[in-house]
Amino acid sequence: MNTHMQGQYSASIPLFLQDTILGFVGIFKAENINENIKICLEMFVKCINIELSRIVTMKNLNDILNDKGISKWEELLSNRELEIVDLLIKGLKDYQIEEKLFISKSTVRAHIGNIFEKLKVKSRLELIDKHYSYIIKEIRDILLKYEI
Repeated sequence: MNTHMQGQYSASIPLFLQDTILGFVGIFKAENINENIKICLEMFVKCINIELSRIVTMKNLNDILNDKGISKWEELLSNRELEIVDLLIKGLKDYQIEEKLFISKSTVRAHIGNIFEKLKVKSRLELIDKHYSYIIKEIRDILLKYEI
């Protein structure tokens, strides 16, 4: 858009990320803005938008992976159960969980039973499968959202 302010001209283009305007990229000049400059500016903004989308996509993917995908179960499980799920997904055995969390074998078994019941799984393998299926779905959704 060209605007005339106190004898000077400017060209600016909004910088979008999805439906949000992040700001504007523009140039200011004492004379009329050349059409070629406007075209270059529009191409520059498109490049910035593509890069911002890529950054947001990577951030979303990192959030999912850093979160370990466990937060999806926060409403169902207690904090201790979430800790145990994380350890089960890492492949720890009951005795290793006991040692790591300083709890008894019967407490570990009780927590695992509660986790299986709440998440409707019957085994550690099924829990791990459910966990990674969720992560794969989340990643697929992000990639589709940004058409990658």
